[in-house]
Amino acid sequence: MSISIRPLADPDLEAADTIIKLAFRSPVSRLDDLRLYRKIQSDGWFLALHQEQPVGMVGATNYGTVAHVGLMAVHP
Repeated sequence: MSISIRPLADPDLEAADTIIKLAFRSPVSRLDDLRLYRKIQSDGWFLALHQEQPVGMVGATNYGTVAHVGLMAVHP
């Protein structure tokens, strides 16, 4: 199985939102949250792909010597 990871871009937000809803079994959209988080740390968000299909996402805020993983989800 080959997984690739790349920065999360604006066109990926809906796919990331779908992954979050599936991973947490929640009907609630997190699109607004994702947009805000990307404003706070635009270079701290990543999308995992398997065969070019989004399967996971993660975001972190970098504080210099440490980072905080704020949200991580994997397609079940």
